[in-house]
Amino acid sequence: MNLSNVKSIIIGNKEVKKIEDTQGNVWWKKSGLPSEYTLVDYIESNGTQYINTGITSITKDFNIEMDFKITTSQSFQALWCCRTHNVDVTRTCFTTGLTGFRNDQGTQTPISASLSLNQKYNLKSTKTQFILDDVVLKDNISTTNNAINDKLWLFAAYAVGTSTASNYFYGKLYGCKIWDSGNLIREFIPCYRNSDSVAGLYDLVNNVFYVSAGSGEFSYGND
Repeated sequence: MNLSNVKSIIIGNKEVKKIEDTQGNVWWKKSGLPSEYTLVDYIESNGTQYINTGITSITKDFNIEMDFKITTSQSFQALWCCRTHNVDVTRTCFTTGLTGFRNDQGTQTPISASLSLNQKYNLKSTKTQFILDDVVLKDNISTTNNAINDKLWLFAAYAVGTSTASNYFYGKLYGCKIWDSGNLIREFIPCYRNSDSVAGLYDLVNNVFYVSAGSGEFSYGND
């Protein structure tokens, strides 16, 4: 059942905010998007697109949550990247093929997980934990850096001190939330702009639409 084009649902005199089943699967929720945009389930990168979040500094209290699918297996694909040093001053995460992740957060930490292509995952990373689908894969992480004063990207990494993208992610992004110092600073939802059908992420916190900062445009779709 595709409810992606439903803008609002009224029952009686009350507006419905979300429809979910008894298993907790969300079938529809009010998007909060302006009328100039259309909600979709995901945007998809083919290995040349990424998002520059506009964030230029994060603290050690940076938390991120992301829903994604891997569509092509590569050795190191970046889910997010913010760093001024490859090890000590970084919050960067790669998938390592289908065998897990490398979480760069004070140390370069391999984290084992059995991943599958085209399987939707929920990933949460805090200053102390790394959680996949509500299972804690790594606990008691020690984050040594106090702040990282550089850009935060999604779906690509960059070499320290440059803006050259690498380690592009091949996959689908269903949504992403970012907190810093306990404050929600980005709430990204996938959509496309009605005027030209260009896909990207709309940030509900700052009401800004982000398109690909790489080569070409994201594709998009509904499951």
